[in-house]
Amino acid sequence: MSTPSSSSLTKSEEVLSSAPSTDDSGIQELGENDVLVGRGTGPNENLGNIRFRVTLKGFLNNKLQAGSKSKLARMVVATIQARHGRFLRKLSKEEAKLRVIKGGGGKEPGLSRDVYEVIPDGRAFEKTKQAMRFQRKAHYYGKEH
Repeated sequence: MSTPSSSSLTKSEEVLSSAPSTDDSGIQELGENDVLVGRGTGPNENLGNIRFRVTLKGFLNNKLQAGSKSKLARMVVATIQARHGRFLRKLSKEEAKLRVIKGGGGKEPGLSRDVYEVIPDGRAFEKTKQAMRFQRKAHYYGKEH
């Protein structure tokens, strides 16, 4: 199957076609710009999440040029995706077993690594808006993240 030339692709199609491919077996390796959704120290300390917060803070500091909050959130998501970042959800152990078995030819390897799946853009957009609210609240109370 041939890939269309980059001149015939729109900007968003280029981002999607150049993003790391995933199959039904889930994602076990994180990229440096991947953003983990969820709570706790895992997502908080992940390099992609740190870069996400820095990017978000930069957009919030220049929010006058962005316009609405929704437009700002879309710009942040597009920026992460343009850097080949993905918004990922960690699968439960049971979900991971099913995913790996289904995509791995029926063999159940030892699941010593976490398994993730890409979340839809709508959820990434909502995560970004939530992070915007959290960032504003942290700024207001003097707890910069």
